[in-house]
Amino acid sequence: MAGQIRFHLLLFVFVCSIFIHLMLVTAAQAKRENSDGVPLIGKSCNVTEFAKECISVFESDPRSRAAANLTSLVGVGMNISYEKIKVAKSYFLKAQKNATDHWTKEYIDDCLVNYDAAIWQMDNHGFPSFDKRNYEDAISAVNVCNYAAGFCAENGVQLYVQENKKLFNFTGAVYEILSTLINPSSVLN
Repeated sequence: MAGQIRFHLLLFVFVCSIFIHLMLVTAAQAKRENSDGVPLIGKSCNVTEFAKECISVFESDPRSRAAANLTSLVGVGMNISYEKIKVAKSYFLKAQKNATDHWTKEYIDDCLVNYDAAIWQMDNHGFPSFDKRNYEDAISAVNVCNYAAGFCAENGVQLYVQENKKLFNFTGAVYEILSTLINPSSVLN
């Protein structure tokens, strides 16, 4: 009799642990999906002009895969944009040291000014405004990042063009997704 109770107790613990595991897996999956079962990253990015780049960048960053909702995904996108602007600036700072031609130096200086403006905007307006749910001001800061990347991809000497074009496309997608937080009747909400 004691053997049967021990067996049933072990079976009960085993079944309960499987049940709890399944509940946790289901909850984690639900976190990554909107209420209609469509993955949040895909649904958010597919309505942007640069969906492929948007999905690629978001899916390569573990923070975005853990985003529970559109607002947290946009916050991650703003952080990724900010980090990529800082990396791009570091490339141009290195190039500035090696530049010998006057026009190349001018182009690099112009890009650095734009990157500095983007970093300042994100630090002083973008992140604080986003944290206060003032999405109109946050979107302006993201727009400055988008402008800086676009400017440096298209003007003057062709340094780091591909990186800047990817950054331009991604910040543009973040801008578009962030705009859906301003307009609650948009496609995503």
